[in-house]
Amino acid sequence: MVANYRAVVESNEKINAKIYKTVFRLIEPVLMEFKAGQFINILVAPNTRRSYSIGSSPAQNTKLDIYTDVTPGGPGSKFFEAAKAGDEASFIGPLGLFVYEDNENSKAIFIATGTGLAPFYSMICYALETLKSKREIKLYLGFRYEEDCFLLDELEMLEEKYSNFSFCLTLSKPSDSWRGNSGYVTKYLEQDLKEDLGEDLKSGLKQNLKDELDQDLRQNLKKELNQQIKQDSKKKELLDAYICGGQAMITSVNEFLINKGISPDNIYSEKFF
Repeated sequence: MVANYRAVVESNEKINAKIYKTVFRLIEPVLMEFKAGQFINILVAPNTRRSYSIGSSPAQNTKLDIYTDVTPGGPGSKFFEAAKAGDEASFIGPLGLFVYEDNENSKAIFIATGTGLAPFYSMICYALETLKSKREIKLYLGFRYEEDCFLLDELEMLEEKYSNFSFCLTLSKPSDSWRGNSGYVTKYLEQDLKEDLGEDLKSGLKQNLKDELDQDLRQNLKKELNQQIKQDSKKKELLDAYICGGQAMITSVNEFLINKGISPDNIYSEKFF
């Protein structure tokens, strides 16, 4: 239920060059029931409000973790840069329909850039630690530079603890010393979808049909190809995709997924900036 809340800053830590992690402890009311992926609307200056996704799991309902990029330099950025332990804050929440959908019959993929990671961290922790989900969960995470990364230690711990969770990190503008993945998240998403949806197998079957084959073998290959297409159609229905980041990124990834045959009904997105 949406309500007005008062909270106190329990801690405010600058976790990289531009990201702050702020922990709010609720004081009135003392707890908030919310869904993973929702946000709050904070009074950051007189008559000025800004919205921020909750980065902690709903299982932690007396405190809220907020991850903020302060590079824009606006009222919200100044509020979090100046916040210190003991300061009071007021906000409205929980808000938003961009929430985790528990579906054990489908694979869940999360595609995030920048602080778009925050709501996904809430969703993934909730799914793995509270719901004890056994569905396959994969996060595709993109940053520009090494110094932009955050929550990597926490994600690695989840990956070690839960065999059904993995994440792929990539940088779009890495330094020369970077030895990890580079490029946009869609590059690695496409590689995995090819394998998941059997596109390489279908391509091989189609090529064989073009070759000079006897009629019986050609008919068998056609049957195999049609069967594979039906199986792939079912696989596409068993995949939920969540996207969070800038508008250009969301539009690009959304179009990419639809072109791969993923139904719009299985794609959930929220713009961050």
